[in-house]
Amino acid sequence: MNAGFTDVDVLFDALEASREADDEGGLSILEHSLQCAALLRASHPDDVELQVAGLVHDLGWLGRSPGGWTLRADAAHDVDGRELVRGLLGDRVANLVGGHVAAKRYLVATDPAYAALLSARSEVTLGFQGGVMHPAEVADFEQRADRDDLVVLRRADDAAKVRGKAVPGLDTWRTLVEHVTRTP
Repeated sequence: MNAGFTDVDVLFDALEASREADDEGGLSILEHSLQCAALLRASHPDDVELQVAGLVHDLGWLGRSPGGWTLRADAAHDVDGRELVRGLLGDRVANLVGGHVAAKRYLVATDPAYAALLSARSEVTLGFQGGVMHPAEVADFEQRADRDDLVVLRRADDAAKVRGKAVPGLDTWRTLVEHVTRTP
């Protein structure tokens, strides 16, 4: 696992590096993340932490390498991402990042129409992310205080996979991310 982000510059270096990481066959992690954050900005304009979670939710797919950042196909990206952002962006953003895979597993278990919305890659990753939640896991997930926010993040995550969609660029998010940071 990677050490956590130490400042906004390091976080933005990773986001910029994610431009080269193919997430969905012709859609980079950065393009996907920018779409997700933009969807959350539109649907929840007063929830800055949720928007920032949408921007950084997939950075756990990246691993540090001598040349910068590389895509890790076997990553427990939700857990790794949670730990990458916790120190800089706080517990709420970290817990949203760390829970977005559980939200996918929950929705597959509880919403019969949801599975049809998953991209081909999300269907594949569901298998190594634990598959469909069992009833006891569903009951536990439903007790989470952040359950509704996790579902909102997950649905934005699934909708944010449109190749070529124009959304505001990475530079438009810096001030908002700096606002959320726990360090100057």
